[in-house]
Amino acid sequence: MKPITVKIINGLIVLRYFFVIIIIALTGYVIYKSPEPGILTGFAKAIIKAANINTEITNQDESFGMVIGYLFPSIILLTLEVIFINKQKPNGFWTVLSIDIILSLLWRSIPVIAVVILFLSLHKKTKSYLKNTQIIDTQDGGTKPT
Repeated sequence: MKPITVKIINGLIVLRYFFVIIIIALTGYVIYKSPEPGILTGFAKAIIKAANINTEITNQDESFGMVIGYLFPSIILLTLEVIFINKQKPNGFWTVLSIDIILSLLWRSIPVIAVVILFLSLHKKTKSYLKNTQIIDTQDGGTKPT
């Protein structure tokens, strides 16, 4: 049975997937529909600027492809994080999580969810899950590995 910390980590990764899909959908909507200036256009312009997409590009498909290409590494890293934590592969999980945090910092964003995942991963129940050992709660309130 998975510890609650691993379930929370999986939930946070799904939340990040949701955010990436929403970003792609809203940016695609603004690129293809060209709505009136407002909150959606401001949001999409910020994503386009962060992805260093030239605003002089008139091909909508190319612009949208560049946005997807900008977010594709995040999708790959999230997928690998899920695979490695659920397959109990600690080296792969720690490597991918480290790369995820470093890339987030290089992309000038704040990796809040990735840092929360990092702290949850440092919990002793998550560590024991990744090492494929069990922790038993003792009667005196302590824990011991089996």
